[in-house]
Amino acid sequence: MFLLVTPAGGKLWRLKYRIGGREKLLAMGAYPEIGLGEARRRREEARELIALGKDPSREKQREKVRSRLQAADTFNAICKEYCDKRRRDGSKGWAPATAIRSEYLLSLVCGSIGKLPIGEIEPADVLTAIRRIEGKGKLDNETAIRTGKPLSRATVNSTLSALRAFFVWLAGQPGYKSHLHYADADYFNLAETEVRIAKAVRHKAFPTLEQVHHVLSAMPSGTDIEKRNRALVAFALLTGARDGALAIVQDWCGHLRESMLWGDDDPLFPATRIGLGDGGGFTAVGLRRDGWHSAGPVRDIFRAAFEAAGLPYFNPHSFRDTLVQLGEKICPTIEAFKAWSQNLGHERVMTTLTSYGAVAAHRQAELIRGMGKRDNAPAALTRDQVLGLRALLAQAGDHRSLS
Repeated sequence: MFLLVTPAGGKLWRLKYRIGGREKLLAMGAYPEIGLGEARRRREEARELIALGKDPSREKQREKVRSRLQAADTFNAICKEYCDKRRRDGSKGWAPATAIRSEYLLSLVCGSIGKLPIGEIEPADVLTAIRRIEGKGKLDNETAIRTGKPLSRATVNSTLSALRAFFVWLAGQPGYKSHLHYADADYFNLAETEVRIAKAVRHKAFPTLEQVHHVLSAMPSGTDIEKRNRALVAFALLTGARDGALAIVQDWCGHLRESMLWGDDDPLFPATRIGLGDGGGFTAVGLRRDGWHSAGPVRDIFRAAFEAAGLPYFNPHSFRDTLVQLGEKICPTIEAFKAWSQNLGHERVMTTLTSYGAVAAHRQAELIRGMGKRDNAPAALTRDQVLGLRALLAQAGDHRSLS
């Protein structure tokens, strides 16, 4: 071991050694930052490695690589990896709003322990970070992205469940089991009373047929864009077999083929073409020959149409509830309702009934009151209806006898 003095006056500890028949030089730090005692200790560590047949210089490089990897394997990096995984997780992936809220709350935890290497984190660190941000209180102060209103209990419950799932997932990953425990995630559970509120069944708002027809009658149809928008709303109601909606869509298809020379490969509802208006700004000037790439423009059209008609906004998906309610009234047999269900794209009729067939409270009251009137008493089920009910229950997995 010796002290190398550079031309610039620096003093560097060096150790000359041989390994594998080759002479090598090991850097052990600069003097006076590294004193004589520390330099001797490093020399002894190097000699022990040489005795084991290991190259001190190579082991030093490996330790630097391990330190860099450990620094990159922080709690913050693992959170980002998990969030990216959940966004891409196919049908089980987070909804956009859930992803934003979950990433926000995880970022609050990362504010306390995000820079720590995951190998150094103890369960107490996680619990302290969670309690410090008081996750439930943070969510209570959040507002919904779409409505701007405070988050519902159902939304808070689903978001906390997503965060709990992260810690459960992390606690089961190799290398982290000794640092995190499944019980650390229990802080993200709502109180039992709040869970019951979150999971309570709520009435879904959807437009009546009369409201939709009022919207269609109020929509202008002078330009190509206005024709397209009106046809789009009518098309959503087309399954309801209403002559007015069918005529609007037929007129639109004729306009596309005859006036705009559209072919079979062109979209039924083309996107809006943007250009320069008379005032020099960008404005809608016509239609493109390709479709939309997301559902956002469709929702915007529905929102504008309902607002122009003086009605609250109903999203396009709510029309499925409207159509199911209509089908329950006009389908004379179970077979007819099954056909109605298939026309909505459902392979199983129970999907239609459980997802969209809830009876509204006022309609429920009407039916119950009607059952008490002799003149309105329902007729006994026919054999075909009984067989149809058997088939529905069997399809849902309930094979109990109706006899």
